[in-house]
Amino acid sequence: RADHLGCYGYPRPTSPFIDSLAREGALCKDASAAASWTKPSTGTILTGLHPSRHGALYHGSLLHLPEGKETLAEAFRNRGYVTAGFVATPNLKKVFAFDRGFDVYFDSPVEDTVTLACIRGTWFGGLLMTLLRHQFNWNYENDCARMNQEVLAWLDKNHQQRFFLYLHYIDPHIPYDPPAAYREQFAQDHGFVLFNERKRKVGIDLYDGEIRYTDDGLKELVEKLCELGVWENTLLVLTSDHGEEFFEHGVLGHGFSLYQEVVHVPLILRGPNVPAGRVLERPVQLVDLAATVMDLAGAGLPVFGD
Repeated sequence: RADHLGCYGYPRPTSPFIDSLAREGALCKDASAAASWTKPSTGTILTGLHPSRHGALYHGSLLHLPEGKETLAEAFRNRGYVTAGFVATPNLKKVFAFDRGFDVYFDSPVEDTVTLACIRGTWFGGLLMTLLRHQFNWNYENDCARMNQEVLAWLDKNHQQRFFLYLHYIDPHIPYDPPAAYREQFAQDHGFVLFNERKRKVGIDLYDGEIRYTDDGLKELVEKLCELGVWENTLLVLTSDHGEEFFEHGVLGHGFSLYQEVVHVPLILRGPNVPAGRVLERPVQLVDLAATVMDLAGAGLPVFGD
């Protein structure tokens, strides 16, 4: 959620590196995701289509486009770019057709099937995730450090070509379990509180630790781009597929509503043709992000007008 980053006014030090990217680029203050959970929202990011058009609406559903439409990865590949996707969430695995247009698609060592995805979307699946937390916590297998191992190796081999890279970290996501150093950095003594209030307070501490861990992972990625000599010619877009509720409206998590806590997401762009230090106040939607990225990377059209 946007309001847990320093550049969006959050007082805790969750995002020092992301904040520096915002200062060097453009920050959209009021960006809205197309949905409140991963599959439909990411489908929109990668296609520029509303969920009702790209079809990835439910657990178990596949990404499919109307005839004549192409994904963002296909658009770049058709223009001579090498394309790669690295995703840590099982909602975006190849089995759901999210690899469309990618020359390389790393979708994590965690196995998934359409059947398992459908089960996760049921009441019984929710109970299993609560009882079998470790088994259903994909962060254990695919945290940002593990993802970066794959991504940095790919960059070593491909940085001399024009490339389109999609990287989807999962760390700031239920169930929250940051590494010990990040857990300790944000842990507070909440005194004697029980039930939902304890879940809320402890959950926020863990969530903030996950964000800071991802912030450091993103810094490692950019340092690699600098080392390879391609950073200043790289357009970086940072956003999120959804936010998170902490009982502001009676629930913990996401996917249950369209409140601001889950659809107001960060959106930061940094690189060629992006004015440094720009803050866009007007509302924007991630459904327009694919076209914006194509404009900036291709013709360099002035998408940041007044």
